[in-house]
Amino acid sequence: MFRHEKTFFHPTGIAIQLSTSEDEEQLKRKIKDIAEYEVTRVGEVLRIDLFFISHDSDEKDRFINTIHMVKQYSSKGIILDCNERDLLSAGLVLLKESRPAIFLRDELAENDIELALDNDASLIISARSLGELTEQSDRAKAAGVKNVILNMVSNNIGHQLQFNTILRRSALRKYFKPFGYPIFTFIHHGSDYDLLAN
Repeated sequence: MFRHEKTFFHPTGIAIQLSTSEDEEQLKRKIKDIAEYEVTRVGEVLRIDLFFISHDSDEKDRFINTIHMVKQYSSKGIILDCNERDLLSAGLVLLKESRPAIFLRDELAENDIELALDNDASLIISARSLGELTEQSDRAKAAGVKNVILNMVSNNIGHQLQFNTILRRSALRKYFKPFGYPIFTFIHHGSDYDLLAN
């Protein structure tokens, strides 16, 4: 068996970000393209697995409309990134049967936990230090959240790789339970040149 033939029991999911401030027709085209996209590499068919919906529009309706569009044209998983609690709650209700994920940009709060538990959603907790991540992970588990995902915040891809390596080694070699959850990595870049520079 070759290395590339090894079966991954929990393969990495790839998500594409959708911004609610984008033109609706452009969003619709993007959603359709992503839903149909696939490429074959080394005998494996690669597809986009998830939509990452970021609400950055001044119009509240755009968030709900984008969720409806994704549901209409695709059956892929959805991650919701929205700082407006009422709006996020409304979006989660629409996706309750789909088991969405909530992306937290700020520190984990009690109402985040309530939203996750009430809507059977995963929680992507974000932190800028390993200590903060440990504390939030422990708090989520103690509150009964079963599906936690860890996000170490960094604008530098090299640092991101270091953090992810520490998280995995701590969980696998040191049996450190707060880091024994899946990892989320957000690639920030304005252009290909920015990505290379980082």
